[in-house]
Amino acid sequence: MNKNYPNLLSPIKIGNRIYKNRIIMGPFTPPGAGQDVLNAMGMAWFEERARGGAAQITMGETAVDRLFGDRKNGGPVFIHPDPAAAPDDAPLQMSPHSIGNREAVMAIQRHGAKAAIEFAHLGMWNDPATIFGHRNPIGPSDFDRADGVHVDAMTEEQIDAVCEAYADSVSKAVGLGFDSVVVHGGHGWLQAQFLSPALNRRTDRFGGSLENRARFPIMILDRIRERVGNSILLEYRISGDELAEGGLREDETMEFLQMIDDKVNLVHISAGRYQDPVRTRTFPSIYEKHACNRGLSAHAKRVLKTPVAVVGAITDPETAEELISNGEADLVVMVKQLIADPWYVRKLQDGRRDEIRPCIRCYGCMTAFPELPPNLICSVNPTATREYLAANWRPIPGKRRILVVGGGVAGMRAASTAAENGHEVTLVEKTDSLGGILKFTDYDPVKEDMRRFRDHLKSMVERSGVKVLLNTEATP
Repeated sequence: MNKNYPNLLSPIKIGNRIYKNRIIMGPFTPPGAGQDVLNAMGMAWFEERARGGAAQITMGETAVDRLFGDRKNGGPVFIHPDPAAAPDDAPLQMSPHSIGNREAVMAIQRHGAKAAIEFAHLGMWNDPATIFGHRNPIGPSDFDRADGVHVDAMTEEQIDAVCEAYADSVSKAVGLGFDSVVVHGGHGWLQAQFLSPALNRRTDRFGGSLENRARFPIMILDRIRERVGNSILLEYRISGDELAEGGLREDETMEFLQMIDDKVNLVHISAGRYQDPVRTRTFPSIYEKHACNRGLSAHAKRVLKTPVAVVGAITDPETAEELISNGEADLVVMVKQLIADPWYVRKLQDGRRDEIRPCIRCYGCMTAFPELPPNLICSVNPTATREYLAANWRPIPGKRRILVVGGGVAGMRAASTAAENGHEVTLVEKTDSLGGILKFTDYDPVKEDMRRFRDHLKSMVERSGVKVLLNTEATP
C-alpha cells in the first residue's frame, strides 16, 4: 500500500472484477483514431494510458443506432438495430470480430487495466446530416430546436428498437472482450431527455411521473441484462443535477438511481448538459472548482449500495485521495488529466508525484483546428495522439553541450527534456526568475491550473540537473 495515497491506490472489487486502484479514465476517443475500426494511432493512445497505470480505460461515446443515432465522430464501433428490419440500403452492422477494436482491448488488458466502452444515443440533438436518409432526429417529444430542426416523438416501436440496439451493442462488446460497458444516461442525451421534465412532454406510459419517465432507461438496462447476463459489468453515467430550468434535479436523480441500484455495477456522477455549455459541469473549465461534483457523488453514496465514481476536474492526487477517504466516492474519473499525463498513476506509485504534468483545463483536447490534422492538441503533452510515432523516437547518441535561451514555457521544457536525455544543458534567462509569460499566474487566482503547470516545469528543470543562469542575457 502506498503510504501517501492509501485509498486512491488500493484495489476495489466492482461486480466480479478487481480494479487495481481507484483511478479510471473516463470515456474518450481522440479524433482521428479511426471511424468504425480503431487505427494504429487509436490503439497506441489507449495502450499508453493503460501502461501508465489507470485501473480502467474507456473508449468514448459510441453510437448504438446508426439509423437515428449516428454522429460524425461516433466512436470506434457502430451498431444499429437488426438489419433485417432496416431499409435495404441502410449501413450494415459492424462485425463482432473487428480487428482494430479487439487489438485495443487486448492492449489495454495486458497492462492490468480493465477495458470499457461507452454507448450513447444523442436523440433529439442528432444532426440530420448524420442520420440515414437525412430524416428528423428522434426524442421523447415533438420539438422544434432553436436551429430550426424538427424532432419527432419516438413511437413505441422505435423505443423498443433502441433498447435492442443497446443490447446488440453490449453483446458485441462482450464478443470483443471488453470488461465493462458505460451506458450514457446523462449530459442531455436520449435517456436523459426521457428523464428530464423539461424535455419529456409525453402523456403515455413513458411520460409524466418519474416512474414513467424512468421506464425507457430501465428497459434498456433490463434488455441488456436479458441478452448478456452478468458476463460484463454495467456502468451508468448520469448528471446528478442537470443545472437547467425545468430539468432533472438532484433529488429526482437520486430517486432514479435507487430504481436502478440493483441493475448496474457502478454509477458515474457528473452534472449539467452539453447543450448548456456555460453552466455545464460535464467537463469543467478553469472557472469551476476542482472536484466540483463531489457533493452530488456524496449524496449518491448515502443512498446507494452500488459503488460511485465521481467525475469533474479531479487532477491533483490529494483531492482524489480525500474524496475516497471521506466517503464521497469509491473511484475517481479522469480524462483530461490522463491526456496531459498518461503516466499519472505510475508516477504516484513510484513516489514521483512532483513529476506529474498537470492539466491546465485549456480545452485544447476538445477543440477542432481545421488547419491541422484531425487529431487533438494538448497544450502540455506534445505526444498526445502521437504515441504511435513517439514509440520510435530515439535520443541523439552521445552527450552534447546545449544552450537554451529563455526560461519561459518552451525554454524550460526544452532544457529539461534535453537534460533527461543525457545532455549537458545550460539555460539562460535575462530576468531574475523562470516562468516567462506564466509569471502572471502569481497574481491571477483563476489561473491556478496554469500556475501548477509553471511550477511543474520549474521543478523538472531543477530535477533534471539543468544549469540555470538568471539575470543573464544571451549575446553572441
